[in-house]
Amino acid sequence: MIFSKHVRTAATAVLLCLSALPVIAGDLTLDNLTIQEEKGVLRIARVDVTNTNLTREELQRLLDTSADGKGSLELLARFSADRMAISGATFAGDEGTMIFAPILAIGIDKGRLARLAADGVDIALKNLEGGTADLKIGALEIERADFAALLNAVLVGRPDLIDFQAEKIVWAGFDFSMPDAHLKADAPGGNKIHLSLRGLNATTTYQGRLPVLSSAYINNLVVELPPTSEGARNLASVGYKKLDFSISGHMRYDPVTRDMTIDDYTMTGVDVGRLVIAGKLGNLDPALFGPGTPEVKMAASILANLSALEIRFVNEGAVDKGFAYAAAEQGKTAPALRSEVSTMAGQMLPLLLGGNPAALPLARGVQDFLRDSRNFTLTLKSRGAPVPLSSLASLGDPATFFALVDVELKSNQ
Repeated sequence: MIFSKHVRTAATAVLLCLSALPVIAGDLTLDNLTIQEEKGVLRIARVDVTNTNLTREELQRLLDTSADGKGSLELLARFSADRMAISGATFAGDEGTMIFAPILAIGIDKGRLARLAADGVDIALKNLEGGTADLKIGALEIERADFAALLNAVLVGRPDLIDFQAEKIVWAGFDFSMPDAHLKADAPGGNKIHLSLRGLNATTTYQGRLPVLSSAYINNLVVELPPTSEGARNLASVGYKKLDFSISGHMRYDPVTRDMTIDDYTMTGVDVGRLVIAGKLGNLDPALFGPGTPEVKMAASILANLSALEIRFVNEGAVDKGFAYAAAEQGKTAPALRSEVSTMAGQMLPLLLGGNPAALPLARGVQDFLRDSRNFTLTLKSRGAPVPLSSLASLGDPATFFALVDVELKSNQ
């Protein structure tokens, strides 16, 4: 990956704020550090560390991005300090430049820290096919984080031991543009692929190592393609100039009952629609939320069950654009195609569901939505005891499914 060797600079600038073992400590200041790397020079204006257990030489090795990566991680694994401030840094080389805004870490102790604030990074890449690329990474704040298990897992080469905790993460997002290698720089409308994220906010409350209350928001992940690219033409054919999505979710977990409640998980697309999922899962082993091998997690997931699930979709353009596109492809009008598909669904769905009486109201709900696509709500509730997820995954007989689960579909209400 182009410039990948120097992305380690960013990782080091963040990771150096994360670990340590408190010993006899002191204050250190390093000025005007210059680090010669294979393809450029990293310059750090000033580093101030308060009450640290590292020597000056160790701190310099920690900041040396051209040094052995394992050696840096070993230093990180025993690095402690009350406070560490990096005034900023720059990297310049044949492949581009990186400009780091100030970074501040407070309360670093054995891979844990009270707070990390990184004001952002600007990256400019050159000599790419089709032009240059620019990446602006917004400010990042992390509070009450624990990276100790992550560092240890990397050091010992055990991915199954990876674990990470943070009670609060606030990120201002990013803005990235890069050339489409299949287009020339002078293509009409330009040849840049543009990706951006307006922001991310996540909060988690832990009981020991278990997340018992979580909320997360991902705001406006936007994808814009060059106007003359194949991807842009495909999007335009279904009525979109760009894609713009946001996601939010709220979850509660009770370690005693092993129940997880999803209050709402919402995915929203501008001029697409809104999908909202809520439900209740049971018998979720705590092993699912921490480190462990895939085999352990798979075994734990097999024991989980479902007692309720609600899926609601509000159409805000996606279905209408889809019918318009399909109708144009078939030489029909959108209303005519809607009527045709709705009638077919009413006839075929009961047959596909084995003639089960519960299929008739489902078919009517599908027909109503296809005729006038405003919204639908699909509700599943277990009949009696919660249904093991392993049973749902293996069900091939509609009669058996309907015997275990009560299904209801309401459209345009």
